[in-house]
Amino acid sequence: AGLSVRIYRQYGAQALAVVRENPYRLAMDVHGIGFTTADALARKLGFQASAISGEFYTDLNGSTVVHGWCEIQEGDQLYLCDAEVESVYAANRDLSWDLFYQPYGATPTRYFVFGEEKL
Repeated sequence: AGLSVRIYRQYGAQALAVVRENPYRLAMDVHGIGFTTADALARKLGFQASAISGEFYTDLNGSTVVHGWCEIQEGDQLYLCDAEVESVYAANRDLSWDLFYQPYGATPTRYFVFGEEKL
């Protein structure tokens, strides 16, 4: 099915509101839509995202792990979007983490770039 059909099947009447609020959710919620497609749509809607390479830390693993994620700048606020940790790391541990469009410091994970914590 086409992109819009898959989105509508996932969200129903709320599809447009969900996509406008956070198009990056598509990468997590809609089968067959990856980050690249969600990011392209987000950019068309005016979101400005950057790929970040660094490390993440949780109390569960007790050490930092080399990792990449996305940052989204909206006004003065910087948000993170981490589909991999949410869908793989947390899901495999039966955790329900929301790491889409969250401010740094508001998640159970900590993020570092060149040894400096992102806050």
